[in-house]
Amino acid sequence: MGLFEKLADKLGDIGRPKPGFDPAKLNDEVASKTSWRPLVPGGSRTTTHRLVAVYSWRIESKVSGMYLASRLVAILVVAGLAYIFLQYGFSRKVQIVIVVISGIVVLLGLITLIEKFVVHRVFDLRRGYYWKGGKNPTDEKIQKLKVHCKIEDIHAIQIIMERIQEQGTSASTSRNYNSFEINLVLKDASRLNVTDHGNFFTIRRDAELISGFLKVPVWDVTKYGQ
Repeated sequence: MGLFEKLADKLGDIGRPKPGFDPAKLNDEVASKTSWRPLVPGGSRTTTHRLVAVYSWRIESKVSGMYLASRLVAILVVAGLAYIFLQYGFSRKVQIVIVVISGIVVLLGLITLIEKFVVHRVFDLRRGYYWKGGKNPTDEKIQKLKVHCKIEDIHAIQIIMERIQEQGTSASTSRNYNSFEINLVLKDASRLNVTDHGNFFTIRRDAELISGFLKVPVWDVTKYGQ
């Protein structure tokens, strides 16, 4: 195994659960009832959001600058390639196909990007809620959101890992990476996802931020061994 392969293996071990993890080691009855399987299958390789304490009583998610830049570059590349192909004098039908396909890809990219800005993760001590949705919905609208809970119902912060395989055009181009979830564990052992991506250091920082803000423990499956 070469130097770069060994380095890749070491980096892949960051955040990997230790062998023999047992929820009983947390000495918490809720932990033993909680699922430790991924709540949101899949996950971005790069950081999509980071959490920021905008006030002493409020945490909000912010779109990662790197994620924003990568998506804008991808959109510009697709639009640029479409423009280049249109200069080759293809038939009218081929030009229409190029415009339609590139237009759909660009539109989907823009919709995804807009969704990241419109959908917020918010912890608000004054309102007494965590929710995923608009920045300042009414209490009535918060209660209708798919992802929401009362702050007082949050029992712990869960960090778990999922191994993701990116399918390439061949076995040599397929790549694996670790994706990490921050989930809120409620007092009834149910869970709500906060974020899910491949940057373990950002995940850990955000989990500690929530933990200190809410005064609840972090259950990090990557820290516990036999």
